[in-house]
Amino acid sequence: MSTEQPTPRPEDDEATRDGEFVVHGDVSDDGPIEVDREDAVLRRAPKYPRFMIAGAIAGVLVALILTVAFPANAQFSPAQVFGFLLLFFAVIGAAVGAVVAILVDRSMLKRSQKAVVERRSTHPPA
Repeated sequence: MSTEQPTPRPEDDEATRDGEFVVHGDVSDDGPIEVDREDAVLRRAPKYPRFMIAGAIAGVLVALILTVAFPANAQFSPAQVFGFLLLFFAVIGAAVGAVVAILVDRSMLKRSQKAVVERRSTHPPA
């Protein structure tokens, strides 16, 4: 029995991604590997358009409820009243959704983490 381990192939390495083999060393055939380290902040951020759309949908529901809840107006049809309320409450709802997204974003800043990221690049010898 041999105690030698088989030579790992690039496709067996955990560092292989999308057909790219990451070299773990100081020098390759193409030249020295340059490693740049930078500080980064990792945090989650809300998707603002989703909050604004949710707020606008809530505004549509409020407009619908108010149209049905109040008695009919002799001057305007129910569809016109709904249209007026829809324009007003959809915009207000989208604005409230944006404010909520900003507040959620600010609260996520407290849970952010600092990390060091590395970028490795190979420059061919001149």
